[in-house]
Amino acid sequence: MIDPIIFSFNIGKFTIALRWYGVLVMTGVLVATWITAAEFKRRGENPDHVWDALIWMIPAGMIGARLWYVANATLGGSTYYMDNPIQILNTTQGGLHFYGGLLFGAIALMLYTRKFKVDLWLFLDAVAPTILIGQAVARPANFINQELYGPPTTLPWGIKIDAFHRIAPWTNLNVYPVESIKFHPTFAYEIQLEYLS
Repeated sequence: MIDPIIFSFNIGKFTIALRWYGVLVMTGVLVATWITAAEFKRRGENPDHVWDALIWMIPAGMIGARLWYVANATLGGSTYYMDNPIQILNTTQGGLHFYGGLLFGAIALMLYTRKFKVDLWLFLDAVAPTILIGQAVARPANFINQELYGPPTTLPWGIKIDAFHRIAPWTNLNVYPVESIKFHPTFAYEIQLEYLS
């Protein structure tokens, strides 16, 4: 498997790590933004608005993605974030959720278009198709992190998931040995659907 961390270094007691997940997500954001800016220009609008709005949308999207992840875990029955609220800030030990990023990013876009008198509906029309493209570019990060997989499969494109990343009911290694059991790569299916859309 690919190491999720590209490289890391220490500054005092802190470790700074560059992760594939972050690189691929930001690559997806930039690809989607570039395509949106080209579409905005094609429609006779100033493409600088797309790049300027991105400065509003990225921080809002990151906050929304984290809050949605925490809310999802909490509503799913986990008390981890209620018991350890400081861990809400620790995104390296948890995750981000696409829908929260999308929602908060859309709110930031709405505020941007209102402030700078840009047509929100035109903006949404230009950006909508690129959201799927950006998500598809970022999806291989799920393979690297060994997440978003489905049930066991005997199909030739099944992927191995190590014991640490297994979720119930596939944690019993006597029944589901790491060496021979493969899983559906649901993230790859999503990539195919996003490209076909």
